[in-house]
Amino acid sequence: MTKARPKRTRLDARKPITRQKIIDATQQLILESGSGSLTKATICERAGVDRSIIYDHFADVEACVRAAAEQIGKQLVERDAKLRRVLSEPSESGVERSILRTRVYLQASLDAPDAARLAIRCRHEDSELGRTIREAAAKADGMLADDLWQGAVRRGLRSLKTETFTLCARLITTTNHEAVAFLMEDPQRDLESVARAVGTWTHNAVQGLIDPLIRADIPGPSDASGSR
Repeated sequence: MTKARPKRTRLDARKPITRQKIIDATQQLILESGSGSLTKATICERAGVDRSIIYDHFADVEACVRAAAEQIGKQLVERDAKLRRVLSEPSESGVERSILRTRVYLQASLDAPDAARLAIRCRHEDSELGRTIREAAAKADGMLADDLWQGAVRRGLRSLKTETFTLCARLITTTNHEAVAFLMEDPQRDLESVARAVGTWTHNAVQGLIDPLIRADIPGPSDASGSR
């Protein structure tokens, strides 16, 4: 059974709802077939608005994509804010903290599913959207790297370089991306079980990267200055 197309309406071009419909339509079409196939006609068809109305809000298709990128960027910022709040609070250390980080990241991603799907689909694109997603990923890496470093300080391990924790954070965020995709493939999959499995794995993986450096008493993969 084919899905009924939304009825076209001559909405007041100044209404915020019209602009939002166009942005949402752009976002959905990028998810389905990428940004390269977008046209004014396909966007208006999906949004259910007359083609002339789009010019009251956006100069061209590229402007629609930029607006969609801005919206995705805001949703990713909200996701990272939830993670930041958790990281700023005293909590368990070690594997339980890793599980907590993973749980919050996965839940926040599922709370904004379109943003999460676009982050997975477009993160390597050389586009406005791709750059927005990579910037958000870099900020998440930075938060995780700092949290890992603080954990190392609590253990008395001050000699490891920043680059070591950045590498570990990138491993965590990459794994979390895959976990989000895994959960989205089947809504029946249990988030808590996935969070515990992924959080435990990333904790062990990070320890596997850091422990040899500790045993060798070297600062990490950058220079030998020994300071953060």
